[in-house]
Amino acid sequence: MATIRQRGTGFTVTWREDGKQRGATFRSLSQANIAKAQVEAGLPIHTQPKEATELSKRPRTVADYAQTFLAGHGYAPASLPVRRSIFKHWVNPKFGARRMDSITPAEVRRWLRELEAKASERSHDQEHQGHSVCDVD
Repeated sequence: MATIRQRGTGFTVTWREDGKQRGATFRSLSQANIAKAQVEAGLPIHTQPKEATELSKRPRTVADYAQTFLAGHGYAPASLPVRRSIFKHWVNPKFGARRMDSITPAEVRRWLRELEAKASERSHDQEHQGHSVCDVD
């Protein structure tokens, strides 16, 4: 994800890459928007603007975005397998094939509540495993 901020007479695009903050300044907002689209599409900023604009308009699935996000977010190498596993087992089955722009915040909140309920049920089942309600000493 990249952001644009006006700085004096220019516009600065900032993003994180390899765990470090990067940035570039442009004279116009339209140039900054093109650069932002390039960064978010995983392209170097010097790529032709038309190509970046076309790529940024292409619908991206959650799985596409996750792959790009995990690769460029700067996580410690030891934590990447865990994060990929979380995506594979929890996020991907529900949202992986969906376009990013088709998922609503309400859907995500509902899904999180479902996950919390399942975790609570599992925890409850483990607490009472082997104990019958009718057990009497």
